[in-house]
Amino acid sequence: FKDIFESFGTELPGITLVLLAISDFAKNNILYEMVLIIGLVLGFKMFARSNWGRHFIDSIKFKIPIFGKIVTKSTISRFCKTLGTLTKNRVQLVDALTISAETANNVVVQEIVEDVKKSVTGGISLARSMQNHAIFPSMMVKMIAVGEQSGALETMLEKVSEFYDLSLIHISEPTR
Repeated sequence: FKDIFESFGTELPGITLVLLAISDFAKNNILYEMVLIIGLVLGFKMFARSNWGRHFIDSIKFKIPIFGKIVTKSTISRFCKTLGTLTKNRVQLVDALTISAETANNVVVQEIVEDVKKSVTGGISLARSMQNHAIFPSMMVKMIAVGEQSGALETMLEKVSEFYDLSLIHISEPTR
C-alpha cells in the first residue's frame, strides 16, 4: 500500500502515516508486545487477588451498564433464595445472613450483609437494616418488612427471589 502511493509520487495523508508507523512498530517489536501482554495479565491477576483489587472489581460489577443490572438482580435473587431457604429450615437469622452473604461471591455484598447482621444483632429489623444500603431495592425491603410483620419472612424472601429471577429473563429477551 505504501509502495503504491510512493510510486505515484504523492505524499500520504498524516493519519495514514501514523497508522503505518504504528503498524511498523507492532511488526518490529512483537517480542516486547508479548512480554507487555503477559505482564499486564499477570499484574491484573495479582491485583484481582488483593483485598483492595477484589473490592474494586466487585464494586465495578454493579456499575457496568446493562451488565450491572444483571449482576445486581442475580445477586439479590441468590441471596434471598438462600436466606429464605435457611430461615424456612429454622436457621437463626444471624447465621443465615452469614451463609447467604457467602453465596453472593462478592466482597462488597458480604461487607453490606455484615453491616446488616450487626444491626439485626442490635435489635433492628432486617428490613430497616437493609434500607440503609443502596444495593437493596426499596421494593425488596418493603416486601421483607411485610414478611417480618406477618411472620412469613421466608415466603416473602422466596417471592423476592422469584421476582428477580423473572426480571432476569426479561432482560435477556430480545426487544421487538
